[in-house]
Amino acid sequence: MDPRLPIALQLDPSQAQLHQLLAQLSRAIRSGALPTHWRMPPSRALAEQAQLGRDTVVQAYAELCAQGLLQARGRKGTFVAPLPSHTLGIEPNTAPTPHLARRLAAAAPATVAPGLDWRLGQACTVGLPLRVWRAACKEAGRTLPPAGYGDPMGDLGLRHEIATWLQRKRGAAVSPAQIVVTQGAGQAIELLAQLLLRPGDVCAVENPGYLRAAQAFAAQGAQVVPLPVDAHGAQVQAVFEGNTPPALLHVTPAHHYPLGVPLAAHRRAQLLHLAQRHGTMVLENEYDHEFAFASEHSLPLLAQAPEQVILVSTFAKAISPALRLGFVVAPAAIAARLGDLVESQRRHCSWPVQRSVAWLLASGELERHLRRLQRHFAALRALVRTQVQALQTHGLHLQGDAGGLHVLLQMPTPAASRQLEDALRASGVQLYPLSSFTHAPSPHHGVLLGYGHMREADLDLALGHLVRCVAALVKPYVPSCWPALGQLPLSTCDGAQKR
Repeated sequence: MDPRLPIALQLDPSQAQLHQLLAQLSRAIRSGALPTHWRMPPSRALAEQAQLGRDTVVQAYAELCAQGLLQARGRKGTFVAPLPSHTLGIEPNTAPTPHLARRLAAAAPATVAPGLDWRLGQACTVGLPLRVWRAACKEAGRTLPPAGYGDPMGDLGLRHEIATWLQRKRGAAVSPAQIVVTQGAGQAIELLAQLLLRPGDVCAVENPGYLRAAQAFAAQGAQVVPLPVDAHGAQVQAVFEGNTPPALLHVTPAHHYPLGVPLAAHRRAQLLHLAQRHGTMVLENEYDHEFAFASEHSLPLLAQAPEQVILVSTFAKAISPALRLGFVVAPAAIAARLGDLVESQRRHCSWPVQRSVAWLLASGELERHLRRLQRHFAALRALVRTQVQALQTHGLHLQGDAGGLHVLLQMPTPAASRQLEDALRASGVQLYPLSSFTHAPSPHHGVLLGYGHMREADLDLALGHLVRCVAALVKPYVPSCWPALGQLPLSTCDGAQKR
């Protein structure tokens, strides 16, 4: 029998030879060009015919045998296997796309240019010198990583530096034994919910507020009640007036998420008094406390009631959310149990990232970087205030600009919020309505502008779109001036831009 293959192989030397050989042999078998029970050439003969290495042919035969397209019969050779009739004629990699994949593709969101996306929770690395980051990474590489997953509570050196930082910068006297390093603040809250909550527990979450906290509590079977918010922050007394006080209460006192108002001093005192009286654990989320522009930093609630408060914080704004690094400060007994939970679920943080951040803290480079960031974000805040101030004649008001990296643009009506959001989306600008941060009915309405990830040119461009859209949609504000949703064409923004 002729040892040569009865089909011509067309192999591109610039592409992976094995993949090409597999594809062409598979296609020939499925199409019937290589008939059932036909004896394949010996690997050495096919390698010579196709000008390939013999190992490549051996690997191809082995893979095709594993796929059921060939059969190896020992010394008799390798033969084309009989195929079920429903597989004949089917080209490889041409099967219909699975239903789940088609459904996912159909629901894919529209992409938005990063500079025109007012997304909250982002930050930029402007001001962090590359040489500093390289030095931090070099420090992490001075020792080999641990043999296992590492300390589930986090690298001891990093926990020591966090404790020193909190004592010096936030007035909270804590020890490394009270700190657990986590993969961001969101994961920290989810782990705490798993550890502390039981079905039926009552939990309070600000409304509007951090929905991931509400979802984490509900996932454990807890009853989530809305904690109303006004210009002075969380109205804490409201959730203690019922028959069942909350077992856990989530708050963002430094800079309310997302309204941006700080928790007033009398409310802070009231919260701690009621929590101590009713045995409520307070979960304090300090997600962007590093950036206060118009007011002095308040001490965290943790500093005043360390046995009543669990603090959650993150390095996302100070360095980058890509690090996926946050931490929990809790009473030592709770911290130890939280570490056990991290160990059982293998949710340890990246060891090199922890070592790098520990060096940034110990060397003082993180503090210097924060000073640069504060100047940068203060300039961006001034740009936002200047351009949005002109919109007040249209009934729009800025709120929450005393700190943080986002502001709330209050709108005269919910319909106005939706109309502005739709109009800007048509112009390629993504806004985030306040309604998407509520887990119960709320009297607040508006849109949120997150600028932490923007450079000045991007922010100026996005603000220009915003101002032009508002000018195109409304007259100077009187209660009836905002047209009904859909009354004006969405192209009015672009028209204003062209003029």
